Amino acid sequence: MSRVVKTATSQCQAESSSPRNHRGDLVLFWTGQELFIKRVVGLPGEEISVANGIVCIGGRPLNESYPCSKDATVTIGPGIIGQNQFVVAGDNRPESLIMVVNRGRIVGRLVVWGKSTPD
Repeated sequence: MSRVVKTATSQCQAESSSPRNHRGDLVLFWTGQELFIKRVVGLPGEEISVANGIVCIGGRPLNESYPCSKDATVTIGPGIIGQNQFVVAGDNRPESLIMVVNRGRIVGRLVVWGKSTPD
């Protein structure tokens, strides 16, 4: 199932996230105050750590085939991701948050994104 979400400046189409999201998926999620688009980098039950923008799963650097900046100075973990949680990160790591997101907050996998036009 697909869902269209509009904000004042953009419009997104997201496919339902059930039953699972996969590493590398771009997801649209609700923080309780605003919508974010981030990439899934960590899956439920995995051990994750981040150092200087490089994500490691189980102690090994993640092979990220999509373009992302690894010039960040953030250090996280190591820690185990909860069973109903994902770790998401923006591709522009120096300017982006790395976040833990509960499964229920994910609207879906991003399919289309663009600027909103007046109705």
